[in-house]
Amino acid sequence: MRLSKWTITDNSGMLYPLILTLSTQSNFEFCVTLQEAVNPLYLLSALEKTYERFAFTKVELQNNLFRSCLVENNHRVVIHQNSGKLLGRINFAKNNNYLIEVSYIDNEIHFKFFHSIADGNGAMVFIKYLLIEYAKLTGSQIDNDNVTVKNGENENAYQRYLDKNVEAKGLISSAKSASLQVKGKYFMHDGLAYISGEIDLKKALEVSHKYNCSLTVFIGAVAMLTVNELYGNGKKSPSLFIPVNLRKFFPSNTLLNFVSSAKCILPPDVKDLENTIELLSSALNNELKEENLKKALYLASTVANNPFTKFCPFFLKRELITFGRELVTTGTQTMILSNIGNVILPDGMDKVVKNINFFLNCNRRTPVNLSMGSYNGILSVCFTRHIVEKKIEKAFFEKMRDLGLDFEIHSNYREH
Repeated sequence: MRLSKWTITDNSGMLYPLILTLSTQSNFEFCVTLQEAVNPLYLLSALEKTYERFAFTKVELQNNLFRSCLVENNHRVVIHQNSGKLLGRINFAKNNNYLIEVSYIDNEIHFKFFHSIADGNGAMVFIKYLLIEYAKLTGSQIDNDNVTVKNGENENAYQRYLDKNVEAKGLISSAKSASLQVKGKYFMHDGLAYISGEIDLKKALEVSHKYNCSLTVFIGAVAMLTVNELYGNGKKSPSLFIPVNLRKFFPSNTLLNFVSSAKCILPPDVKDLENTIELLSSALNNELKEENLKKALYLASTVANNPFTKFCPFFLKRELITFGRELVTTGTQTMILSNIGNVILPDGMDKVVKNINFFLNCNRRTPVNLSMGSYNGILSVCFTRHIVEKKIEKAFFEKMRDLGLDFEIHSNYREH
């Protein structure tokens, strides 16, 4: 699929270049653990083939007078030895201006995505294809029919489903309501800490089904209960932002950004797990109603379609967006929980790929975030944090053990 000389970013993706600074990047990261040590030559070859397959990802970011554009990148494709910094900044110059940084260390392949190019679901399709190509180079017999070319892979689905008649009243006031905040001592240097837990997926589903809820709601409820017990003051409400894959509600094959966030607010005095699950399920179901999803689409398209911001010079637009983001988002969420779902690879890939982890970025407004996903029957729950204190993770996994779920814990042991 050939890319035209240049194209604008999607409605959501155009926001990320506007808030790109020397200290802030909107990235997310996947870590794929292989059964054997990574072969760098095979990895580079697989990456080159993957960029050929998904030509709209073989781009670099350029800013024109009014907005950011994705321009075909003709530089050499590169891979790196992993620095050990989880979700550190992408050095675009060293990465030959590519928006996806691929690195390796021992038996791990790390994929760091600048959010302007894709969301987690689109990124996973890119990763699947690369892993299949890598496996073939190792001599494995793999069928890659689950990554066939589909029409509309690079469509701006926000524009396709945008309803300009949506009642926008109350959207901003709802988005900026203050929430309980996690506090701590921030890391002084680039990169994040993580603590992840791995457990049998079947066992986790059995426990969540006992509470008549989804696995996302169950994990989210335990996390919110933990945070409220540690930081709650009985006044501010804990709130959980859950990214929603809009492809499930508005059919599209797009691999670009097509997500919104469901904001689930809980009463400040919530104390028990059953009540927390019930309230979180109700809040999430309300956010997933069609009229509310259409409002989310409208809000995500504000910058793209507002006549003033549309034709406002880029440098001024960046200042306005940065100011507005600080004004609206400061203190609006307690934590983000993103579930990438169950990653399914073709038969035989389990002999090549051992595990897959998904990591969310953090910042000073939301210094601890949570992500989850499963592969080959193993559920991975991953906390990332921008602060030294790790009491949330400790208390969370203790609660899970009390509920009969014993995790195998992994960490990068960052302390400062």
